[in-house]
This record gives sequence, C-alpha cells and structure tokens, in this order.
Amino acid sequence: MKKRLLSTLLALCMVLALFPETAWAVDIVDSGTCGENLTWKLDSDGVLTIDGTGNMKDYNNFGSMPWYNKRMEIKSVVLNEGVTNIGAQAFFDCANMENISIPSTVNSIGGMPFAGCISITHINLANDNASYCINNGVLFTKDMAQLVYYPTGLSNSSYTIPSGTTSIEHAAFLENKGLREVTLPLGLVSIGNYAFEGCTNLSSIALPNTLTNIGSFAFSGCTNLTAISIPSSVTKIDTAPFAKCTKLINIQVDADNTAFCSNDKVLFNKGKTQLIQYPVGLSGDYIVPTSVTNIKNYAFASAFGLTNITIPSNVTAISAYAFDKCTGLKNVYYSGTAEQWNSISIDSHNESLTSAKIHFIDPDKPDPPVNPDPDIPNISRDKYQFHVVDENGRSLPNVSVIYSDGVDEQTGITNESGLVTFNLLTIGTPEVEATLEGYIPWTNRNSNWEKSPNRYETIIMYPTGLGEYKLSSCRYSNSSLMTNSTDLLTRTKTVSLGNDAPLAGDLDDGKFYISCKAASDSNVARYELWQGAKKIAETTSILFDSLSSDKFSSGGGCFIRVVATDGTHVDTNINLQFKKASINKITSLSISSTKVSFKVGDDIPYVGGQTINFDLPINVPITALVDENGKVQIGFNLNIYGGKTEEEQIQKAKELLTDVRSYSYYKGFGRLSAGQQEVFKSLVKNSNKFEIIHNLETLKKNSEFNLLGYAEGDFSNSTAKGQIMLQLKIKAGEFGYNTWVWVVPVTVQVKLGLEGNVIGEIEFDWANATLAGTLDAKASAELEAFGGVGVGKAVGVGAYGKAKLEGTYRFIGTPQGPQSLDLTGELGVKAYLAWAEWRKAFAYNTWHLYSANNVRSQSLNETSESAWLSLYDAEAYQIHDLDYLEEESEWMGYPIMLLDDSASTNLTPLLTDTYRNAQPTLVAADDGLYAAFLRADSTTGDVYVAVTKYSKGVWASPVRIDPSAVMDGTPSLCVAEDGTIWLAYSQTETGYDNTSLLDYAKKQSVVVGSIDSTTLAFTQAASYTGNHYAHLQRITLIDNIPTLVWADSSVTDDNSVLWPASSSVYTATYTGGQWSPAQLLVNVDKPVLQLAAGAQAGAFNVAYVVDEDGDYTTAEDKNRKRKMYHRIY
Repeated sequence: MKKRLLSTLLALCMVLALFPETAWAVDIVDSGTCGENLTWKLDSDGVLTIDGTGNMKDYNNFGSMPWYNKRMEIKSVVLNEGVTNIGAQAFFDCANMENISIPSTVNSIGGMPFAGCISITHINLANDNASYCINNGVLFTKDMAQLVYYPTGLSNSSYTIPSGTTSIEHAAFLENKGLREVTLPLGLVSIGNYAFEGCTNLSSIALPNTLTNIGSFAFSGCTNLTAISIPSSVTKIDTAPFAKCTKLINIQVDADNTAFCSNDKVLFNKGKTQLIQYPVGLSGDYIVPTSVTNIKNYAFASAFGLTNITIPSNVTAISAYAFDKCTGLKNVYYSGTAEQWNSISIDSHNESLTSAKIHFIDPDKPDPPVNPDPDIPNISRDKYQFHVVDENGRSLPNVSVIYSDGVDEQTGITNESGLVTFNLLTIGTPEVEATLEGYIPWTNRNSNWEKSPNRYETIIMYPTGLGEYKLSSCRYSNSSLMTNSTDLLTRTKTVSLGNDAPLAGDLDDGKFYISCKAASDSNVARYELWQGAKKIAETTSILFDSLSSDKFSSGGGCFIRVVATDGTHVDTNINLQFKKASINKITSLSISSTKVSFKVGDDIPYVGGQTINFDLPINVPITALVDENGKVQIGFNLNIYGGKTEEEQIQKAKELLTDVRSYSYYKGFGRLSAGQQEVFKSLVKNSNKFEIIHNLETLKKNSEFNLLGYAEGDFSNSTAKGQIMLQLKIKAGEFGYNTWVWVVPVTVQVKLGLEGNVIGEIEFDWANATLAGTLDAKASAELEAFGGVGVGKAVGVGAYGKAKLEGTYRFIGTPQGPQSLDLTGELGVKAYLAWAEWRKAFAYNTWHLYSANNVRSQSLNETSESAWLSLYDAEAYQIHDLDYLEEESEWMGYPIMLLDDSASTNLTPLLTDTYRNAQPTLVAADDGLYAAFLRADSTTGDVYVAVTKYSKGVWASPVRIDPSAVMDGTPSLCVAEDGTIWLAYSQTETGYDNTSLLDYAKKQSVVVGSIDSTTLAFTQAASYTGNHYAHLQRITLIDNIPTLVWADSSVTDDNSVLWPASSSVYTATYTGGQWSPAQLLVNVDKPVLQLAAGAQAGAFNVAYVVDEDGDYTTAEDKNRKRKMYHRIY
C-alpha cells in the first residue's frame, strides 16, 4: 500500500514537472530594456540579470527604472560582462536586495544607485575590474579616493574610512541603522548629498579640517547626533545637511571659517544674513538676529520643542520646509507690521509657522512678551517673576524672596503689587524661599515644584497661628514622577470623568497623581483628599498615588485636609474640576460594513466560478490624551512600547503621516520609502487579515491590512481632526488556483508582492465614536492564466494572458464598504490539432464584477462569444508556428521532489520553452517511473511521442519512439501485472495532405505497443485504423488485462473533424500474447467529447461525455447540456 501511495505521489510530481517552464512561471517574471544595447530580466528567485553591452540608462526621477514595480521581489542583481556602467538611482528602494555582482567591464557608476537598498550586505566585484575595488566589504574607486557605497545591511557599529579617501559619494551610507560612529580621514574634501541621511544611530562624527564641501541632506535625519563642529576649511554647505536631527543641540563653527559662522549654537552664513540650521533638539524660545534676511530650507524643521519665535522685519524670504513639523510652535512675534509680514515670501510646507498666532510688536522693544495669556503678566525672556499673595489671594508687599541655583543667589523684595523679578536662572531647578514677619516661611525645598514655562509663579503665604497646616504647594500630574505638573493652588485643572481604562483620556494608564505639602509639616499625621462630603483618598506621605477619576463626580468642590498628630485639621481648597466627556469611554475603533460575497459567473476569465469576498474590517485600539490646556490628542492603532509615552507616539505618527503627504509622488496610493515603512511598522499595534478569493488560505495568511492615524482637537468640542493612513500589503509570493475560461480548465497564478498606501484627512467625533470624511483605498493583484493542457475533446485547448484585479473600498464616507471590483486585461485561447493551431487573443477589456449595491456577473460580449465559436471553424486554423522551440532547453534530469505546501516554488522543470501541447502522462512501475509526452521539431514540423524514465535519482534523456511518424497525439500509459510498460497513442505517417484536416483524420490510426525498460525502445504490437477518425485513445488494466479503448468518429469534411456528428466506441484487449481485433462497444449519435475506461467489482466499465444537443453553438452548452454516460460490459 505504501509503495503504491509513493508511486502515485511521484507520478503526480512527474506530470507537473513535465509542464513547460513558462507554465509554472518559475523562471522569468518580467523583462525589458535598460539601455541602448542592454536588456534585463527578473526571475522568480528574485535574481535581476542585466545583459548586453554599453551603458545603463540614468533614472534621475525616483521610481523611473523599468523594474520599479517589481523592486520588492528583487533579492540579488547580476550585471554580466559587457555592461559598462550602473545608472543613477538604478536600484532605488530595492529594499529586499541582498547582493550585487559587478563585472570587470563596469567603469562608471551614477549617483545614488543603491539608495533605499537597506538589505545589501555583499558586493561581488570582478577581481580584474580596473575602475573599482572592494575594501573590507565597502565599494571604492580603484585608487581608493572615492568611497562609493557602504552596504546598508552591514551590522558594524563603527567604521573608519581609510586614509587617502577624498570624497564620500552621494547616499554612500544612506539609512544605515547600525553605525554609531564613523571616523573620517584627514584629507577628506567632500561629503556627498544624502551621504549619511537616516543613520539614526550615528551619535558622533568629527569633520576633518580638510573638508570643503558638505552636500545636501548629508546628515539629515541622524536622530542621535547631538553636536557638530564645522572646521575652518568648509566653504560650501548645500541644502539642509543637518535637517531633522532631532537631538542636535549645538552647532559650532570654527572662528577662522570665512564662509560660515555660528551664534547661540545656530548655523549662519558669515554675514548672518542667512539662517541655515537651528539645532532642532533645543526647546523653548528663539529670537532670530536682526541681520537675517532669509531663513533657509528645513532650518527649523522638526523643532518640536520650539514654542515661540521672534522674527525681525528684515526677513524677506522663508524657504520651503523651514518650519515643517514645528508642532509645538504657538506664537510668532514679528517686529514689523501686518503689511510687512504679508509681503514676506513664505514657501510651501510652513504650515506650523503660518498657523501659529502672529503678534506684531514695536521694533523698539527688543524683548517682546512671550505669553499672550491676559491672566499672566508679560515677562521678558531673561526674567523670572514671583507674585506673593495671602490665603485670600491679596498681594503681599515687602516679602523677602531668595532665588538661587546653588551658585548664583539673588534676593529681592516684593513691591506694592506683591511682585518681584529676577534674572532667569536656566540651569536645573532653582531653590526659592519667601519670608515675611507674621507669616509662615514658604519654600519649594523637598517638594515637586518645577519652573513655569511662562516664567511666572504665584506663592501663597499663610499667617502664623492660622496657616501652619495650610498647603504651601499642591500639584497635579499624569506621572508618578510629577513631571509636567499643574499648580492646583493657582491654576485650574479640568479632568474628564471615566479615565479608568488603559491608555484612555488624558491620563497615563487611567491614573493621575497629586503631590501636596503643608506650610509646616513637622506635626502632620496625614493628608486627605476630599470632594464635598466624600473622602476620596488619604496618604501619610506627600503623594496621592494612582488616583482614578471614577471615584469623583462632575464639578469641583475638592480640597486637601491636613490632619495633625493631635487630631486637629485644616482644609485648603484646590482648583481641581471634573467634567463628563465620552472620549474616555472610547478605547477602540471599529470600521466595518456588511460583508459582500458573491460568486463570479463561469464566463468571466481568470476568476470565473470563484467566490469573491469583499470585506476589510478594522478593529484597532485608541489612545487619547488631554493636556492641562484642554488640547485633545488621539492616536489610532498606536503601539506604545519601550518606555515610549502616548504623547511621543502620537507625535511620531503625526510626523510620519505629514511627511508622507508632503511628497507629491506619495499622494494617494503608493509605496512608502524603506525608512518610512520602518517607522510605520514600529508604530502599528494591531494588524488585520483580509481575504479576496474564498478558501485561498495561503493568500490570506500572507496578507496584512494596517491602519495608523492621529487626530487633534479641543476638549471643549467633541471632535478632533487629523489624518489616517491605510496600508494593504501581501508578502511577496505566488499562489495558484483553478478556474475556467469558457470550457477550458486553466490555472490562474496570483503574482503577489502587493503594497498600497492611502492617506486621507478625517474628523473623529468621540462622543459617538464615528469618523467623518472620505477615504477610499484601492488595491490590485496581478493575475496570469496558463495551462489547460487539453479538455478531453477533439482538440487540445489552452489559455494565456495577463490581467489585474482591482478593487476600491470606502473605509470612511457614505456609502461605506466596497465600491467596485474590476477585472482588466487581455486573454487568449489556443487550440491544437495535428499540425494546425487555432489562436484568438481577446481585446484588452474590463469586466465590472461589482459596483456598490449592484453585483453583476458579467457575460462575455458578443464579439468574444463569436470568437470562441470559431474554435470549430476549420478555416480559422493555420499551420502552427514552432519558432519558439528554438529556445527549448536541454534536458534537465533533476531528482524528483515530493509535493508539499510550497510545491509551486519547489517544482523544477525538465524542459523549458518546450512544445505547448505536450500532454504528458506518467505511470509508476516497480523499477521506476515512466513518462510519455509530445515533442515537436521546429525544423520539420513533426510532432512525436517521446518517453523517459526516472531511475536511480535521475530522469533519462527522452527517446523518440517512432522515427517515421510525423504527427503523433495523446499518449496513454499503463503497467501490466508482469511489468510490461504499454503505450498507446494516435499516429499519422507521411502521405496525408497537410492542408486538409479531413485527410489527416482519415489517415490517423491508434497504435499500441510495449516499451523496453532498459533502452526505452518502442515495439509496436497492434494498429487500429477504424472506419473514419480513430482518436481519444486510453489504455488501462481491467482485471489485470491490458485494455485499449478509443473512439472512431464519423467525419465528412474539415469542420466535422473539430465537431464530429457521431462516434463509435471500440475496445481491444491483450490476451494470450497478442492484441485482439477491435470490438464495437457502442454507437453514439452525438459528439463524444471525452472517453475513459475502468473496472468496478471486476466488471469492465466505459464512460464517455457527449454534447446532448449536438450543437456546439449553444450558449449554455458548457454548463448544462453535456452529459456523461457509462456502460458495463
């Protein structure tokens, strides 16, 4: 039993292996030209090969190279001898490319050929290349003067560039995530554009005093770089070399530099008319020098901590992206009029600047106010002011105040308004002490006091004897570390109720913290937190830990009760309010609609008969924050990990989506860059799966559907606005399924590697948990038809062609859900009979399978149906063109492979580019596997049966069984009980008219004979000619007796060969050492389309399929009017 099962599996594998390579699509998946004399081809193993002579084209527009749409499938690149250069940006964003082979003939390499190739670890360079060399895995020019490319996939944390190197080429280290330190040699002159862009772990780099040129975006996005020193030798700095270095806090320029200078850590040209780069890791306020006339590209981009900026009236131009993503910028103080401001040339992507509040100030006042809040005095940037009041809020004059940072101690006396002002201490948290006779001294020592960003603080002092147990401080924070706290004695904090769910509302993990301290704490037993008559919590320390808003009710009435050791207590009211807000009840977002599922009609190519599921449901978590100013921030599907805060991740999501939308070529539906994809992946928490073709589990398992978004709003409203990005992704691979093209059984191959992104603006109503806006996502998959090696009728029929299945799904908007599903492409059908080939390619067409609320199973148009009927018109046939056989490969005797789940990628061809109507058959014997199939000779046009055998691990070279035959057909094999290998096939020898199908049919006979197990030689045992057209032969064992069946069809003209009006079924058996004469089994007065024989309970059974009405033009013929009959003999 085991032997029989193994034989069956091996037999099946052999049948599959005999298909032409093009049928299994395990070879060339795409090809074209890339130079005047250069061609390229990409195979299914991901190898991109470039052949020919001469130069490759330059592809200076991102994504313009011909293999761009297949770039994610490329794993390695081979440039063969004769290729003389690598074109600019030739392999842009080939993120899965691991290596490249460069021949000796390459003598030049264009700019940034490997930009975005984040997986390259190895470069194979021909040893005899005269222009380039490899040093420690890095590509240099032969003289080592130019460092061309450092493989991005290398995992080294440090690298020292060899001495003698004078230039680093464009994008040489682009997006290398492993390097932390790079040592540049003395003698280095130039650093190219994007040379170190996106090296996110690079923390330090020293520029040598021989460097003269720093290219555009050379260190852009080096997010761990904290400081840079520019030597005196630098004379040229191109656009934004230090943009988006979010930890950069210091730029210094050598005082002897004649072209550039630094001032307050900011980079300028020497005359300080151009502000080139602000260290965006700094936070707080900044005053642009009055000499500046132009703020350059990306100068403040991603300065998240910049809150206020003063711009002088001399500024006439602000370049593109100068203030891009300055999300913390609130106020712009302009030392000019509104008319002057409007005359400034402000280029694109400066929304952070133009959306901030613009203040027009008197230019004679060099120190403008920094806080427009009318409740807080205007304090100069270099000052810090205290307002001292009593327990009733009345100002206290003559209070002695000490303000010290441990080194610089300042003292002052409050004026009649209770105000005292000091020079701002910028380092650390200063100590403050206030004393007044008759009042309890106030100090911030041993408390959680922190500096106010407004540089203004209110101090409450209590009279002695009355206020010993009054609070001197009380602060609110979302963190147990009491960072970013709010003073509840002088400011009001509004908290939303219901913040008890993880990552909900304005709280960390649904908790908040209050720290308080009595004016004198020597006899304090405990602190109690009350709201009205309800005690909420108590603590013996100064911290109320992990408070939850669900214990409070709407409104205020909160106070802290200080209980002394003797039992007395004193209450201090605090400004803590609670408000109902449904945002805190929303912890997840679900987007779904009624699932659309429908079966496509059989007359639709590629997907005919398949059940299509059209539903991409979303269920993702929501992260919501509300700050003390009432600003609401919401994150959709954010991954909070590695110590990151919700606020940081929401901000990062906002930066990514804004960045993606800012580039025109990413608008709508497209791919992310490798760097953007990495950030996107790190931010997304939950992935969703989707299914398009029902029951194709392999496809479903390899699919991903992700959502990422953010929204911002005001707590007083119930809506927030932002952006959402949807990503559809299918991992690279190929999957197949069976379907029908009219009456032709074919296999459709889904060629994957799909990625699509769509971004849209949304409005989120947290009161109702609904999204408003319109966001349509489109996805497509490539389909390719092949196979159909025969349909068991008069002729062998196959299908070929390519198409795209494209769908649109509305995630947000009305009506929600799937909007359309279209199949667009072309399809061809080929039929083979003897020397003749029928061929019809149907025009490029679109089949609308689905539109919203209207499923339509489309039928073929009249032209296509008429074209199909010409299959039975003999005049539509012509002598087949066998020129393609010139590309037929040598015989490959590969070992056999057992089929498994990945068989579509494991199968190895035995012949490629072989005869397309090969019709292979296979049988298992005790000494091995035997296979028979049709081959063709491109010179003579002969079609003949060839036999091969699998034994001792290899397939034998095929043997032609009948040298005199010129038109063989449909081989059939069986193994007798004594081990004899029997072969039956149809045979036509010379002497027929090759312009007449009728003459061919009448001269065709069915031949049966045995195959020698050693030589594979064929010995004919019998031949049956019939009365008309002998064909559809099958040989099998019936009760251990070799039995042959065939049909003898009545033919009167060429068309009747294609559709015989009637047939007779015959049989012959091998008994007593010889084959018997033909025996009539049954006459059938309809066309016989298919024939088979077998045994049931030892009895001889014959089954045949007929066309019930005998009319091939019947439109429903293929679905309803064919019947199978069987007879027992």
